[in-house]
Amino acid sequence: RGVFYLDASSTTARPGMPRQDTASFTPVKGISQTVQCWWFLSVDDPSGRRPSQLLAATGDGLFRIDRDRAVPILESVAGSFQPAVLYRSKRTPGRVFVGLFDGLASLSLDAGKWVFEGRVGGVSDEVRSIVEDTDGLLWLGTAAGGILRVDFLSSPGTGAGASLPLNPRVERFGAAHGLPPTGVSVSWAGGKPYFLSTEDIFLFDREKSRFVPDSTFKI
Repeated sequence: RGVFYLDASSTTARPGMPRQDTASFTPVKGISQTVQCWWFLSVDDPSGRRPSQLLAATGDGLFRIDRDRAVPILESVAGSFQPAVLYRSKRTPGRVFVGLFDGLASLSLDAGKWVFEGRVGGVSDEVRSIVEDTDGLLWLGTAAGGILRVDFLSSPGTGAGASLPLNPRVERFGAAHGLPPTGVSVSWAGGKPYFLSTEDIFLFDREKSRFVPDSTFKI
């Protein structure tokens, strides 16, 4: 629990052995050791003028890791914002989608500072994986509700200063579309999204609007 960094500068002695330099894990200040950290994401500055930022999704909210301390970006108050997964947009490199335990949100990086764009309407599931495809559609893997497809391009922008539609078209895919009636995750490989369950690996057939088993990665 908590977030730790590898401190390679400490010098310790192992029992029965001479003193030598060894690496050790040290807690990052500012994040409670009683909460879990679910995801890390390194984000480059879109302008290239500022250093990259390391983000951490924790039970206490979203933080930026600055060396040995954590700087709050958006803290969770009474469970109000609990991120599970982070994903940087391909179409808008300064935007990070945040999969929450109860929905989806978005933040944008503007002049080195993070701007909360808001929660995305129509998504209340536990989002555990995110992929943006080549058409700009966002695929969400959920813990128990199959797959969601979010289309931001069909709606006018309403987000804070970054033209993000917060009420996009959201489609849900489940057992009626060829998926098992369980949680399904999504991952990017070979230039396309793959959908994974405990039963099989699937691809999406757009013409039939169905998921079909795929044997590419089977051994």
